[in-house]
Amino acid sequence: MRMSDGNRRNGREAGSSIGGSSGRAPGRALGEAELELFFEAARSQAPEPPSRLMARILADAEGALAAPAAARATRRRPSLPALVGRVLGGWPALAGLSAAAVAGLAIGLGAPETVEGVAVAVLSDGGEAAAGWTLETLADGWAGYGSLWEEG
Repeated sequence: MRMSDGNRRNGREAGSSIGGSSGRAPGRALGEAELELFFEAARSQAPEPPSRLMARILADAEGALAAPAAARATRRRPSLPALVGRVLGGWPALAGLSAAAVAGLAIGLGAPETVEGVAVAVLSDGGEAAAGWTLETLADGWAGYGSLWEEG
């Protein structure tokens, strides 16, 4: 690296210390003044990109500016089922909602004896002790809550 006459130091060019031929010890760090000489040289010689590279960059930029306008023109509005699905939380939430709806329909259409049998089987140990249980026996603990619905 060739420096101007004003950047010479001790009779040597400041750039000659890069290769280690400056006479300084190999492990010694550069001083502030020496570093400033390097920075000044770098600032004075700003590299210019080749004209072909700049032409390609500008062509890419013009293409990128035209692409979003084309994308906006082809975007469609989502359908009503898609909007409802998004509002409810997506496919996982719709799957849970569907399972709950099917279970509610099955329980609602089932005969009271079937519901009673399932409730007794679930809430008891399933042995002979369950034979004497009915839905009313299981609901005896809830009898006091009927007064909450009475007016007066």
